Amino acid sequence: MNPEVRCISVQPAEPWHGLEGLKHMETSIVPGIYDRSLADEDMGVETEPAYDLARELARTEGILGGHSSGAALWACGQVGPPIGHGVIVTVLPDGGDRYLSTGLYRRAARLNLRFATVAPAAEQRIRDRAMVAVPERGMRACSSAGATVRAWSSST
Repeated sequence: MNPEVRCISVQPAEPWHGLEGLKHMETSIVPGIYDRSLADEDMGVETEPAYDLARELARTEGILGGHSSGAALWACGQVGPPIGHGVIVTVLPDGGDRYLSTGLYRRAARLNLRFATVAPAAEQRIRDRAMVAVPERGMRACSSAGATVRAWSSST
């Protein structure tokens, strides 16, 4: 495997969480298919940021992703700024259709999201996949298969 590539797993930060389908691995029965050695880093996400990003993804990009997708996007926002520039690839692991009756999309949370500056050739791929979402807290970020990020900006 390429040593420049890092694999990061995302799981709930606490044993008692509201992220249905995700396991807090330290306190859960570990599935036989899970191989701890594949992840270079494990990140713990709180419930509310994952929910907020799932809502924002639906509201701003029209992508109905579940809270696991929100968790994946949250991790991209944590990984992006320290690397400066590069490629971040993420998987949106669940659709939001199964959560329509749960109230996930009812809350009127409003986060200010911005797209990162990307290479022109990647711009259409980002629009097509719309896998961009990170709360503006002094950062901008991008996650899209094959899109090259020119620079992470800490300006608002």
